[in-house]
Formats: sequence, structure tokens, C-alpha cells
Amino acid sequence: MEAFEGLMKDVKAKHGILICSNGYTKSAKRRAQKNIGIRIVSSDDIENLDLKNWDRCLSHSCRNGLVLWDTAPGILIEGTAYIQTIGKCDECGEFQVWCWSCGNKKSLNYEEEWQCSCKGPWFWMTAIEDEFDKKGKFLYKVELLLLITYGGDIIHAVDRRPM
Repeated sequence: MEAFEGLMKDVKAKHGILICSNGYTKSAKRRAQKNIGIRIVSSDDIENLDLKNWDRCLSHSCRNGLVLWDTAPGILIEGTAYIQTIGKCDECGEFQVWCWSCGNKKSLNYEEEWQCSCKGPWFWMTAIEDEFDKKGKFLYKVELLLLITYGGDIIHAVDRRPM
């Protein structure tokens, strides 16, 4: 992953797809998610990869950004499945969420939340997480969370993805 990232920087590539014939580690996937334009897939999934899935960024402040959608965990409520996809803009880095049930799409900036028009007991939000690297240097990262509520209380964070 590190070598691929370096190659992309050398040739000034904005998008890259790394096919891993022997699978990939969780740390490789995390690194790919941090580098917005890298998509990591196993050789088994290459047939399902559709390069037409790049869409224009939904943010009003972004002019040339592209988003590659990725399926998020489905939400099953009383026998009905709600499918949502998520992505990140390769230019501005904002998360994008698309609810297939109601068709709404939203770009989420830092510390923002959104609930689609399905009005289910879930919502998406971005949160800034402070952390330090191995050398003690302060970093912050923005994570996208899919939160399920019950009776007004958040009961489960379904998905956390770093920006």
C-alpha cells in the first residue's frame, strides 16, 4: 500500500485501484481509506468493480471532486432493509452518503449530522477524533459514524470510517 501510494504521488494520480490477489490486511484498508483516491479490492471482487461508479462531489464548495461509492452496512428494521452507500470526495475529502430507499444524497462536512427522509431510527454524523502519532505529534481525523437510536438514546455506532 505504501509503495502504491508513493507511485500515485510520483505520477500525480488522483485515483488508484489496488488489486490484492492474496487479500489485504485491516491496516492496508485503513491506509487506503486515509488516502482518499485509493480503492483496495480483492481479486474475487474485481468483476464487481464498476469504474462508472465515480460521481461528482455533492459539496457546493467543491468543483472538480469525484466520489466512488461503497456500500455501507445495511439497516434491517421490522423486516425492511435500508441500503445506503458512502464515499469520500477525492478533492475536498468530505464524506458523501446516499440512501437508496428514499434516493437522498448528502455531503457531510466536519461535525455535521444528517438523517434522510426515510426518518428511520438512524442518522449519519461526522466527528473529529483527536489522536497522536507514534512520535507524539498531534493529529486529528474526521470519522463518519452511522448511529442507531432507540427511544432517543444512541444504542449502537454501526460504522466508523476515518476521513
